[in-house]
Amino acid sequence: MVLEMYRTNGVEYISFATCNVSFKDLLDPSLTNDSNCLKYYNDLISTTDNKTIIGNIEYTIRAMIPMNQAIKAYKDRSLALNLLSNTTTSSIEPPISANTRQQYNELTIEIIECQNIKSKDNEKYKNPFVAYKFYIYDEVITDTIWGNLSPKFNNVNKIMLSMSPSLDRYLRTSSLSIAVFNDDKTEENYIFGVANIPLSELANNNSIHGLFDINDDDQNKVGQILVNIEWDKDYSVEPIPLISKYDEYIAKNENSQKNKKHIKEKERYLIIKVIY
Repeated sequence: MVLEMYRTNGVEYISFATCNVSFKDLLDPSLTNDSNCLKYYNDLISTTDNKTIIGNIEYTIRAMIPMNQAIKAYKDRSLALNLLSNTTTSSIEPPISANTRQQYNELTIEIIECQNIKSKDNEKYKNPFVAYKFYIYDEVITDTIWGNLSPKFNNVNKIMLSMSPSLDRYLRTSSLSIAVFNDDKTEENYIFGVANIPLSELANNNSIHGLFDINDDDQNKVGQILVNIEWDKDYSVEPIPLISKYDEYIAKNENSQKNKKHIKEKERYLIIKVIY
C-alpha cells in the first residue's frame, strides 16, 4: 500500500511525499498472536523526483484479531459451507419489476438454545456454536458458548425475501440444516451433529417453533435444538399455473406441427405445378 502525504494550498491539496506500507508481517502468526503493535519506520520520498528522501515516518499496525484465530475462523466458515451445501439451491432470484417490488416479507430465524448435547468426550468437546445456510443467502454462524453443553444462543437473523415462485418451491421441498460444532483453538473443529428442519410449514403461512433432534453421522440422537422461524406478515405467493403452462406448450407444438405440414403441402403443390 502507498501512503501519501499532502499539504494545503488555499482550498487545494497537493501531494508532496509518499512511502510504501507493507502488511506482510500480518501473515506471520508469531507476530500477531498478542496485543502488541507492529512498529515500523519508513522514508518519505518526494513526489517531485520520486527519489529524494525528505523525512521519515513512524507508524504502527495491530491486527484486531490474532492471525491464527482469523485463519481458524476462515476454516470454520469453509467447513460450515461445505457441510451445509445440501441446503443450497440452483435457483436465482429473478429481477423484481416495478409492479411487484412491494411483494416482500421478512422472515425471522431464531436459534434459541441447544439442550443436553452429547459427544464422544464431553470434557474435551464442550464449546458449541451453530452454523446454517438459508436459501441463496450467506451462511450464519453464531457465537461460541464456552464450557456449556446446553448453550443459550438467542441468535436472531432477519431476512427480507421477495415472494417469488422459486422461494415457494424451495420452502416446499427443502429442509434447513443446522450444524452444531465444537470450537477448538488447537485442532480441527469437532461436529456434534446436524438438525434438519422441514420448511414446508412456512409455505403454508405457519410458523415453525419447537425442539428438533440433533443427529450424528450414524443418525444417533446427540441432543436437541430449540428454534423459532416465523413470518412478519402473512405469506402469499402467486402459484405457477403448471397445468396451463403445459397445455400452452402442447398447443404450441401442435400449431408448429400443423404449420410444418402446411408448408410441406404447399411445397409439394408448387413442385407438381412446375412439373406440369
